[in-house]
Amino acid sequence: MSLAELRKKSTTELKKVNKDDLINAIKENAFDVATEINAIKVGQDMAMQKLDSLITKLETIEADVRTLKQHKARLRKEIDQIGDEISNIRKSQQDRLNALEETMKKMTDENNTKFEKLTTIVNKQQNFLENIDQKERGRNLIIQGIPEGEDDIATIQNLLSTISGAQEQVASGKVKRLGKAEADKTRAILVEVSSVEKRNKLINQARECKAPTMKNIRVKKDLHPTVRSEWKRLFSVRDAETKKPENQGKSIHLDFKKREITCDGTVIDSWNPVF
Repeated sequence: MSLAELRKKSTTELKKVNKDDLINAIKENAFDVATEINAIKVGQDMAMQKLDSLITKLETIEADVRTLKQHKARLRKEIDQIGDEISNIRKSQQDRLNALEETMKKMTDENNTKFEKLTTIVNKQQNFLENIDQKERGRNLIIQGIPEGEDDIATIQNLLSTISGAQEQVASGKVKRLGKAEADKTRAILVEVSSVEKRNKLINQARECKAPTMKNIRVKKDLHPTVRSEWKRLFSVRDAETKKPENQGKSIHLDFKKREITCDGTVIDSWNPVF
């Protein structure tokens, strides 16, 4: 009889059960309980092993987390150090750049000063050369428009007499055609008069003279080719600037005294001959 069967019996029925059957049933139940206890212990051991394994993994994870935190802190420190180094490099580069800009500014200022001095010297030299040339040409007239093949001396004397209203005499050595004779080309005539004042007076009188013989005749100063070319350039610049659409309504002026061209008072070109 098993323990389960005994449990189903009432107290009265249990009293009638044989003592040996009762003891045997208890012994069998004790064996089953012991087996269950052993199974429970085995389960507990397995659970403990799993728990130990989990604890070990957890400890490993905690160690890894600590390592990562330490690595993060080290990286942060290194990043901060790199940031400081970059800041120092930037500051150093900026300091060098500022120093370089200061040096360049100083050199530019010095060069500008030297350039201004050189420009002044060159201008003075050009003025000096131009003055010397003007003195050499100061008594000369350039007359254009007199046909080739005529008696130049007689023609010039008659022309000057017409211009001045008085009889003029010109020495033969003071009249000459300029350049080589060419077909279909009328060369200018250079005439040397007695003084600079005489030359200037004749030029002014020629501008006012309305005599028929003055048709197509031009009387002007004898200028160095470079000076003549520079005046021609300035006249061309003035005319070109006047014709520009963007300059319509603006004042384009060639100042003969200052030798410069202005647009509404602003200088846009100036005298710059190269001797």
